[in-house]
Amino acid sequence: MSGAASTTASTVIPTSWRRLKLVFRGYELQSFKSSVAQIYIAALQCRGIKVSNITRHPVKIKNATLHRSPFVHSKSRENFQRRTYMRSFYIEGDLIDTSNFELFLADNLHAGAACKVYENQFIPADSLVSLTMPLPPLPSAGDMGFDKLETMEDFEQFSFKLTQKELNASPSSSSPSPSLDV
Repeated sequence: MSGAASTTASTVIPTSWRRLKLVFRGYELQSFKSSVAQIYIAALQCRGIKVSNITRHPVKIKNATLHRSPFVHSKSRENFQRRTYMRSFYIEGDLIDTSNFELFLADNLHAGAACKVYENQFIPADSLVSLTMPLPPLPSAGDMGFDKLETMEDFEQFSFKLTQKELNASPSSSSPSPSLDV
């Protein structure tokens, strides 16, 4: 066990965190709405996954006109219209839960809708550990002496004194830095 950290039952090992955007598209409204609703309800029932509300996007309408006759009757035309319906929602959770939901989505998506999955945010486990550790408090502007600076010359003198104190400070001193007087 040289160099290896032992883990106990009470130690929680964080996993990676993901945020996914699911965008659904479909052409026939009734089957599209029912398939998106089924997927949304399944996402709400999954443990470990947070789900946002469904966002409706504007309907995209594509019009096309074709000639009915190729030769003589040029004024006779046929009009077609294609409507594309879109819905989206976000899911977020740890890497394992969101990956399992993606597999579920691939197996259970109905023919009435197509789905694209966009990964909006990925936080590795190492970053989660550093994010959970408390940060030291930052000094206020009054503690640093910034509130006494009025002109550019004051700022230059302050920054010169600050760099001189940093150069003179010994790295072995563990006492807190004294307040700077300008």
